[in-house]
Amino acid sequence: MFENVKISVIIPVYNSDIFLEKCLNSIINQTLKEIEIIIVNDGSKDDSLKIINNYINKDQRIILINKLKNEGVSSARNSALKIVKGEYIAFIDSDDYIEKEYLERMYLKAIKKNLDIVISNIKLDYLTTSELLIDLNIEENEILFGEEYLKRFFLYNRYGYLCNKLIKKSLFKKNNICFSIENSFMEDFEVICKLAFNTKRIGKLNQSYYHYIQHKNNNSRIMSIERLKSMIRVYNNLIIYYQYNSSLLELIHRTKNLTLISIFCKKVYDNSKEYENIVTNFIYSLNKENFIFKLQKNDIYNNYKRIFAFNFIKCFAYFFPKILIKILLSR
Repeated sequence: MFENVKISVIIPVYNSDIFLEKCLNSIINQTLKEIEIIIVNDGSKDDSLKIINNYINKDQRIILINKLKNEGVSSARNSALKIVKGEYIAFIDSDDYIEKEYLERMYLKAIKKNLDIVISNIKLDYLTTSELLIDLNIEENEILFGEEYLKRFFLYNRYGYLCNKLIKKSLFKKNNICFSIENSFMEDFEVICKLAFNTKRIGKLNQSYYHYIQHKNNNSRIMSIERLKSMIRVYNNLIIYYQYNSSLLELIHRTKNLTLISIFCKKVYDNSKEYENIVTNFIYSLNKENFIFKLQKNDIYNNYKRIFAFNFIKCFAYFFPKILIKILLSR
């Protein structure tokens, strides 16, 4: 193991044996050698642990945290954060892989520009095609203060991924930031928003070295009731976190309201008592929310429709909340 670890790579693993070897091969073969690889086996029931042990015998940079039961990705990442030694931290999902120059290019960018966070683009890999996911909140020649990045982030291009970011370890330690174990969805979004808030220098490498694999077991785009509840908790946590910053507080309220209006109007859920309670609580909370009159220059096109819908529903909810709830729950 190297005395001066440049990057700690954190990989939570849960039943990933089909993809794990490709993931680990891509990491141990990085051109940047001064790394530690912290693998958290989160109670896997397949052959993941066997594969990990085989790689431990090949590479002394690998550190295993073996959990006997599944506690979730947030708990797994928190366990790894407690022991990291690297100057920077990279998070990689066990079913994804990275190109061999990824960590070196990101690290060199961070050191050259004295950055707290470095952002890259992402490749979404499907069975036969690929799609480029570009973070449009920052240009390669820009260095942004955290608050400025967040203003663009909430208004335009909310890609709250961890996997395409290299993050200075001190941001976690000095600001006591960790992952919320109660949330199983958007937990990375919450952490990125908190990290960026405490950041002075964010930069970008306008390349895509990270391959985010889209497969049938990847349910990151499926919205269940539990995920909806998790999303609401994340937004509420950030409302508390930004309570003394009026501009960001306004933006997180705005983002939460427009996101939920879109979900409720699409009627993607079958009615249940739990869903009914979520809709009801939202409608009755609208009296405390402000109307959205101001259109921002970076507003995405769909926000115009959402803003109109939100303002209309807020008016309607003031006079006829019960009728509005029935409309939103109707099929």
